[in-house]
Amino acid sequence: MSESLVIVEQNMPASVLAVAEADVEMVSLDTRAERQRQLIRHAQELHHLNLAAARQVLRESTAQADTAKVRCEIARVEAEAVRLKLELAREALREARAKADLAELQLAARKRELLTESGTTDMCEVSGEQKKMIDDDGSVVPLISEQMDA
Repeated sequence: MSESLVIVEQNMPASVLAVAEADVEMVSLDTRAERQRQLIRHAQELHHLNLAAARQVLRESTAQADTAKVRCEIARVEAEAVRLKLELAREALREARAKADLAELQLAARKRELLTESGTTDMCEVSGEQKKMIDDDGSVVPLISEQMDA
């Protein structure tokens, strides 16, 4: 068969051969162009997939950042709540101290009242907050004693 092709080629005019060669070249170019178009389509698809993946990563990163921001805000609010509770506790402590001071003053006033009623008015401050009474013989006696109970 190749002999008949060679014979046909030899008997063909040059223009027909040129057209046939051009057709073969065109088919070859068309095939290459189609392959290149397919490669370009695949590259575009990969590019779109990469963009979609990058967008997804960006969304996830943004969501993580938003979550961290919310957690930070929650921690800030909790810290503020703890600070306010501490301030309330301090205020309650100041109030309790004031009540204790008032009770101490009321107790001292009551002791003076009782001393006045019993006829003893000599008192002196001996050591800090401990109130003592000087007895008739000059000895120091605590205010709360058996004498007071009587």
